[in-house]
Amino acid sequence: MSGSPGGLGGVRACLSLQHLILALFGIPCPYMLVTPQVTKKFAEDGTLIDGAFQNAIDTFIAEFLWLAEKIKVS
Repeated sequence: MSGSPGGLGGVRACLSLQHLILALFGIPCPYMLVTPQVTKKFAEDGTLIDGAFQNAIDTFIAEFLWLAEKIKVS
């Protein structure tokens, strides 16, 4: 997940973090939740103000939980 006030939403930061996770022998989530113009999507208190972005959030959470379940160690 990343966010920025600009148009790319922190995608470069996300890609860098994925490389770091791989370098540490971790498993990065292939689905990224990048949030361009974050100040137009969330209020200062964290409340979502752009209802259209909810679908992207739901998809990210579903993918993240799916991955967590698949790599869970019993």
